[in-house]
Amino acid sequence: MLGFSDGTKDGGYLQANWSIYTAKENLTAISRKYHIAAKFFDGRGGPPSRGGGKTNKFYASLGNNIENEEIQLTIQGQTITSNFGTIQSSQFNLEQLLSAGLSNELFADTRMQLSQHDRHLLDELGKISYESYQSFKKHPLFLSYLQQFSPLDYYSKSNIASRPAKRGSGELRFEDLRAVPFVGSWSQLKQNVPGYFGVGTALQQMKEKGAWEDIKAMFRNVFVLPHTDR
Repeated sequence: MLGFSDGTKDGGYLQANWSIYTAKENLTAISRKYHIAAKFFDGRGGPPSRGGGKTNKFYASLGNNIENEEIQLTIQGQTITSNFGTIQSSQFNLEQLLSAGLSNELFADTRMQLSQHDRHLLDELGKISYESYQSFKKHPLFLSYLQQFSPLDYYSKSNIASRPAKRGSGELRFEDLRAVPFVGSWSQLKQNVPGYFGVGTALQQMKEKGAWEDIKAMFRNVFVLPHTDR
């Protein structure tokens, strides 16, 4: 089970997702070496900070270094109705998932893979964004702002909450705060801090280092899918 919500809460969007990607690669390499069937269980749906976005593009872009013989996923509650609430939308989204599996299988070898230079760029981007996000979380008003201006406290009080907003009792501490209420509260504020904070800083610093053209080339060559999926 891959922790998209927990990853972005603790490490920020870019670093969390790059870490999950490389963890999948490492686990795949080990499982293939010892002939163990690896099955990854992804949480999908909602905002990007919870593993959201277009699920078909997510699976179509994994490449051939990540095991995908069997994929399991859970659809987050807020997107079940929109994606699978009618026969038409359910059929469309299931077809998209099936086509993603075919696309990854048929085109993984011909699609340009991440080079060592690309990986170095992603490592740098992830590190910078992580440090920026950690610095922001350490601001003395970070949690009090979230608690005062977001619906964080209401997650535990409402009947729609699937779990307590935090572990334990007493004064709110960041490490006790559950990932889903944390991410959801920022989303309700329309301030998607777990989804994007730190990414812009990372891109800006890499641009100042003269790596902007390399980043654009990496995006065009590796992350932009064939024209039918753009």
